[in-house]
Amino acid sequence: NVARLQVLQGRLRAAATTYQELVPIAGGLDEVQAIHGGLPYFLGLGELHYEWNELDQAGEYLAHAIVEGPDMRTTDREYVLLGYLALARLHQARGDLDQAHHTLLAATDLARRRGFAAHLVSRVAAAQAQLSLSAGDLPAAKAWAEKSGLGVDDMLPFTREPEYLTLARIWIAQAGQGGQNILLKQALSLLDRLAADATAKERGSSVLDLLIVRSQALAAGGDRVAALATLAQALAFAAPEGYVRRFVDEVPALWGLLQDIDPSTIAGSPGYVPMLLAAIAAEPGASDRLKPASSPNAGLIEPLTE
Repeated sequence: NVARLQVLQGRLRAAATTYQELVPIAGGLDEVQAIHGGLPYFLGLGELHYEWNELDQAGEYLAHAIVEGPDMRTTDREYVLLGYLALARLHQARGDLDQAHHTLLAATDLARRRGFAAHLVSRVAAAQAQLSLSAGDLPAAKAWAEKSGLGVDDMLPFTREPEYLTLARIWIAQAGQGGQNILLKQALSLLDRLAADATAKERGSSVLDLLIVRSQALAAGGDRVAALATLAQALAFAAPEGYVRRFVDEVPALWGLLQDIDPSTIAGSPGYVPMLLAAIAAEPGASDRLKPASSPNAGLIEPLTE
């Protein structure tokens, strides 16, 4: 529980130390596994290694976390479902979108068979929408947004924060394609309300997510200066803890902004932005995903000369 709290605070390195301390305190890994099958331990370490872009290690831990035991208790269910969601992200990071999709379908089936709480089932549906958006299938993501029942004026419970972040991303993507300023205003308003709650309650991990998505919204609205300043805030927070996937998973939307950030402005970590750019360039299919959406002359009545 301490380690999970540290992750929520954005203190990844402290969380890793806490997980390491657990094994000798408990009397060995077998004793750790006796606690809910070791699900919190394996899932926590799997998610940490995923965030640090250590995908092989993440896969090993997540393989232990995804176990559907016949005596699964209510306390295990959220851990199991979060394990499936983490595994789907891992498949996506490896470029296997089909397997990511099948993993989410398996999670949905499990949730329904086992009678999981409604907010857990809806979290999987939001993850499917996020996967569709990442794959460039905006209509499928939009369909989820319309069916979700979520809105900008909702109460915004913390348990549904990932869903609202997905909703904001979809609105930003729609605004970027069709110039729908009302959607962009809704996205920024939603992000502001989520950020106020996360900041007041010191959920650094949530604040980081919100800064990253907000930078995309500002860029979509044409305010590139504010977008870069917001992204710089996110990078300054993330660099000491070694966050990688939070930025890599937002590509291609974040690619141009990251390229325009001056690495020297990230105090104490001038190599952080170049490392992120290198990690993005090494992603499966990066050469296709990072191509410009259109030629520099697109939309001009008369092409510019060299």
